[in-house]
Amino acid sequence: MRDEYNHCINFRDDPLPITKFNYRVNKTSKIATMRITRNNQPLNLKIYDKFILKMLGFSEWLELHVLASKRLNATND
Repeated sequence: MRDEYNHCINFRDDPLPITKFNYRVNKTSKIATMRITRNNQPLNLKIYDKFILKMLGFSEWLELHVLASKRLNATND
């Protein structure tokens, strides 16, 4: 169990910092899509189709939380 916990903490899909993200859920199919731009470079855009929570590590979720808390629209909730 500790190995799984350490993996969740240390796992990163990409070592570059997250600078922008966009999250959408298709209303008809209920499939989520997340777009993440890293290091402020459009070439580092990665699109996660059929997004699930385990695709990102804990440290990446912390970065996303900081970015989302800076936005003022209601969809971030």
